[in-house]
Amino acid sequence: MVLSWRCVIHEDKEPLLFFIDQLYAYSLEHFRHEEALQLQNLFAFRDENKRGHDELEMEITRIRIDIHRILKKAELLAEDIDKLREHSAFFAKGWLMKHILTEDLKMKGFMGNDE
Repeated sequence: MVLSWRCVIHEDKEPLLFFIDQLYAYSLEHFRHEEALQLQNLFAFRDENKRGHDELEMEITRIRIDIHRILKKAELLAEDIDKLREHSAFFAKGWLMKHILTEDLKMKGFMGNDE
């Protein structure tokens, strides 16, 4: 996803805040669904995966709050744009790349239907 944070300086920020809230809600829903599947299938690494989810949940909660704080400013400064980029990178690298590609792939072949 290519996103220019500079576009939010002069435009309506509500759609972006809505998107952030939806991404946040989906993330939490995804964690709970995955944990339920792991429990149902007696996944051997479920406690480790749950700890990873708990850490991610704390971090994305902090990020969501910070994004809301930044975007509610009347004018964004260069450091605000940098912080928004940093938060975007966390979702791409911290969750998608690190967690999914290392932790979630442990489930492949273990779950009954390869979910």
